[in-house]
Amino acid sequence: MGARTYQDIKTIGRNRVQIQGSFAPDTANPPTAIVGAGVESVVRTAQGVFTVTLRDVWNQCDSAMATLQLNAAAARSIQVGAINLALRTVVIRVIDAAGAEQDVAANANNRINFELIMRHGRQEY
Repeated sequence: MGARTYQDIKTIGRNRVQIQGSFAPDTANPPTAIVGAGVESVVRTAQGVFTVTLRDVWNQCDSAMATLQLNAAAARSIQVGAINLALRTVVIRVIDAAGAEQDVAANANNRINFELIMRHGRQEY
């Protein structure tokens, strides 16, 4: 985990770390404006598919959520896909009403937001 300073949040379980971030999709181009402590990179790996790489290895992911922020209404939704703890990656995909992966156009108000609750030790109550 390196020499990072962690701030406490109130949670029932111990050894949890909350990682939040966001990025701006740009159609078929690499995402821009990536923010989030604990995030190493975000890459577009296929149409409508992004892979978030975390800075640290975690023992477990307790929860993963993503939201799609769009400038205009569209028939799009977002899913968290495969989580690979060993590789430190989380896949996020944008899909249309038929379930097909779709890119999101560049716009100052279009963002993909995510939150992960990770654990670096055993669960203690």
